[in-house]
Amino acid sequence: MAIYKIRELQDILCEMAEDGYLYAEIAELDADDENPASLSFDAIAPYESVSYDCVDSYDLAPDDELSPVTFKPNDRCHEIGFTYEEIGTIHHAVRNVLEYFKVLEKDPKCPKDVKRDIKAHSVKCRNLQAKLFKFLNQIVPKEQ
Repeated sequence: MAIYKIRELQDILCEMAEDGYLYAEIAELDADDENPASLSFDAIAPYESVSYDCVDSYDLAPDDELSPVTFKPNDRCHEIGFTYEEIGTIHHAVRNVLEYFKVLEKDPKCPKDVKRDIKAHSVKCRNLQAKLFKFLNQIVPKEQ
């Protein structure tokens, strides 16, 4: 039986979902002399199939220590999940923070270093707001 890193599987599946696909065909490819066993991913949509990167398996000896999770700041975070309601709350919080930034930038009593920090973070907040807005406009809530 092949062993796969969960994070790598999540990355491929999230990429497919972000590209708008709802279904995936996953096939296990057997190992050969040069390559380990791997999983291939094809996104399925009407009248088309789109191939994504394969994920290779890992050979772990029984006494191997599993390496800790390492990440870069721009990697996807799979360790925390949000409900759709929580995502809506985050969207409102980001919108409120941006409004508060505007108030502080106009306040003559606000220190220059704080205003400089606000300018640096407001771009990231606006980008996050746009990403959340795009996501929220694509979903259709289910009746309760």
